[in-house]
Amino acid sequence: MKNTLLALLIFSFSNIFAQDQNIRYSKFRYAEIENGYNEIGNNSHTAVKPFIQRETDNYYSSDIYNSLLDNEYKNWFARKTFDENLLRVDDDDYWFTLDPVVDFQIGTDNASDEKSTFYNTRGVYIKGELGESFSFQSAFYESQAIFPDYVTNWINTSRDRKDPAIVPGLGLAKRFKDNGFDFPMAEGVISFTPNKFFNLQFGTGKNFIGDGYRSLFLSDGAFNYPYAKINTTFWNIKYTNYFMWMQDIRPEVAISGEVHQKKFATAHYLSWNITDRINISVFESIVWSDTTGTRGFDINYINPVIFYRPVEFSIGSSGGNAMLGASTKIKLSNSIQFYGQLALDEFTLKEVKANNGYWANKFAFQTGLNYYNAFGIENLQLKSEINWVNPYTYSHGDVLQNYGHFNQPIAHPWGANFWESVSLIRYRYNRFFIDSKLIIGEKGYDSVNDDGTVTNWGGDIYRSYREREQNYGNEIGQGNTGTLMYLGLKSGYIVNHLTNLKLFVDFTYRKFDILQEQTYLKNSNDYMISVGMRTDILNKYFDF
Repeated sequence: MKNTLLALLIFSFSNIFAQDQNIRYSKFRYAEIENGYNEIGNNSHTAVKPFIQRETDNYYSSDIYNSLLDNEYKNWFARKTFDENLLRVDDDDYWFTLDPVVDFQIGTDNASDEKSTFYNTRGVYIKGELGESFSFQSAFYESQAIFPDYVTNWINTSRDRKDPAIVPGLGLAKRFKDNGFDFPMAEGVISFTPNKFFNLQFGTGKNFIGDGYRSLFLSDGAFNYPYAKINTTFWNIKYTNYFMWMQDIRPEVAISGEVHQKKFATAHYLSWNITDRINISVFESIVWSDTTGTRGFDINYINPVIFYRPVEFSIGSSGGNAMLGASTKIKLSNSIQFYGQLALDEFTLKEVKANNGYWANKFAFQTGLNYYNAFGIENLQLKSEINWVNPYTYSHGDVLQNYGHFNQPIAHPWGANFWESVSLIRYRYNRFFIDSKLIIGEKGYDSVNDDGTVTNWGGDIYRSYREREQNYGNEIGQGNTGTLMYLGLKSGYIVNHLTNLKLFVDFTYRKFDILQEQTYLKNSNDYMISVGMRTDILNKYFDF
């Protein structure tokens, strides 16, 4: 594996291109970028995120945020606060920047005994380029937080198993005071662009595939993981290969002591703009585990242009968890785009035709619509999306080979056995913004019997599908049915557009009803209000 990656790194130093820096994946910032990036006639591929800077240069510039400072107000402190990086070093052959990362907020939660919540993150973010083909970025965060009750319950119980405490998407946590958590996180990536066709990346972080708010292929909802990525772009094609090192951190599957169980994943995503309005893409992935601690990353899966099932057959193995998928995007106009995804984990055509709720018909479907500059109003974006995931999708007979990492799904954060409707409204006027989100959905959770045993209804991907309740008659929302309405309203002011530093006020209303309450599944009808200042370079998904 190491020799292969080294060979790719030193391949072809001709035709070098600058600006191969990744653009940090912030959903609000990306809504601005995609506004022009999606216009008819642009040979763009918008599903693979984060974007590379040079791919967007012709369609987006941060110059849309005009300087707030006139000639009489350009003192050092004002420049650094509103318009510049804290530290920037430029030379003919290199540059780098360094900025603080903060997330300070205080709030209230009417469902909490303590009533108050807070979030306190301090960190540093550095990025730069060496020469014209090599770039890097890295960030480190240290956080303490007291979350709303429903998030705290999720962290404390981790699906009613004795797992380490995990903050959703942010990693392992230790106790802080009586009801808070302390959690550090580090990430970084190096990027190398040897010529106009290839870009290679190696790092620890997250990836996202799709044009929607959610992804049914690969999402940024789980914790960071080491990965290598190859982007190949030519003609109307973009082909991306992923090689990922993941972990199952449940104590019961650890090989010895505190060592977390290793698992691995590879994926291919082929995006083809067949016309200036229509894109179709195909996806495949496979996840396999290292139960003995000796298998490691299987070199047979390194070949970047191949189907995985034939590989498994050739090496006498069929133990991996393979998934296929297809997606599309149709540009109805410069402002309106339709998108969709179909993920096939496993299915039997005969059973699909019979429409009898066969357990192994495991697939997921997404459809959505983006509307930029809606109704002729500049910088107003509307998004509407439906996600539908059958029971037992993303799970496996061997739990180690499920579609998860750090005890969370790596596709949709809700796992499986649900339907969800997402509606977003985003608007920016100069540096003022409004961001609203309405999520309505229904999910089937596992139920607990009188004797304490758990009935597997297909919603938790960390349970083996061999323990399923029934072979036929399965349907979305079955089992311990829970319904959710989640309304989030955020407004604020972009202090520094380069670092995406914001002042904000955030209001959240959450109504959750479930048939059988459990340790972390509580009926609730509560609201949360917070105010704060945040460097918005990381997506957080507490909308469950």
